[in-house]
Amino acid sequence: MGLVCSAGLVLAGATVQPSSTNALVAGGEVLRINVAEAIGGQTVFGQLAVARVTTAGFVTAYSCDDGIPRGIDGNINKADLNYNGAVNPITSNRLIVKADINGDICFYTSAPADMIIDINGVTDTGITAIANQRTDTRTMYPVAAGGTLRINVAEAIGGQTVFGQLAVARVTTAGFVTAYSCDDGIPRGIDGNINKADLNYNGAVNPITSNRLIVKADINGDICFYTSAPADMIIDINGVTDTGITAIANQRTDTRTTTTTPTTTTTPTTTTPTTTTTTTPTPTPTPPTLRGSVAQLNVDLSQWSGSLYGQESDNWSQAEDALIYRTASGGLAVADVDLLAATVTVSNYNASSGRDACDSVVYGLG
Repeated sequence: MGLVCSAGLVLAGATVQPSSTNALVAGGEVLRINVAEAIGGQTVFGQLAVARVTTAGFVTAYSCDDGIPRGIDGNINKADLNYNGAVNPITSNRLIVKADINGDICFYTSAPADMIIDINGVTDTGITAIANQRTDTRTMYPVAAGGTLRINVAEAIGGQTVFGQLAVARVTTAGFVTAYSCDDGIPRGIDGNINKADLNYNGAVNPITSNRLIVKADINGDICFYTSAPADMIIDINGVTDTGITAIANQRTDTRTTTTTPTTTTTPTTTTPTTTTTTTPTPTPTPPTLRGSVAQLNVDLSQWSGSLYGQESDNWSQAEDALIYRTASGGLAVADVDLLAATVTVSNYNASSGRDACDSVVYGLG
């Protein structure tokens, strides 16, 4: 069957329904949703966000019939989103989770939070859900700067692709984590520098950061995790696949560099032979102090607003981004971001017909 785009999110049988009461989901409570297209126990794809959080916590998504994943000590041992309201009231992450036979998915939050859950794809082939496997260096010792943590996933033997969650904790400086197939070695560019990052963090802003993990294991099922700065790592592995995804050598496009000159190409659509006009902009040099800077964008479509946190405008060369959201009524909302000016503009959004949407995007430097 492959990946199928679903019509949207259907709320059914939720333990709590904050959308009807404007109340937060209480700490320790579970939100239950039904995805009709996932009936039969399919894997669901989407986006998970929290808003109005004031403390640190986490969200765990799981198949309701299976129950929340716990370790042998009885504690919950899986997280799909880590948040810290003392730093940012809004946090989001990509969602990949298996539904139960009825199409139900449960979301547990450890602290009070609004949840915004977008479901937009399902699949019944290619991904095999496995019992969550957690590796947590907080029970041992942090990984040193420049160090590598190696883990084995028995279900990934043969070089399968692994799905899960990657988080760091107790970080105090800026850095990044790169996940890779151990036998292949860490990805490097022609300049010899590491050119792949699976998680960017900045301990000066937040000591805990997480991101969705998708990485290919080597033939023995081994995955390596390199960190550029000292960090505890919490790695949850809960799915593998040997079909549908082809791993390729990492291809990085990085506008911070000045070695590659971007071009703008215009091709007229006529019946005569096409003419190509190329304009070569003058690249803006990147100051050395740029490395390690982090800008975090928060967009709240219901308020037509956005904000930037931790952004150092003097250290950024000109950078812009446009995030496009599809509303419940089928319209489009566009958030235009100018990192240099530290401004966010939301347009083309009809609040009366669209549903509320929040997003958090982190611009980080590896």
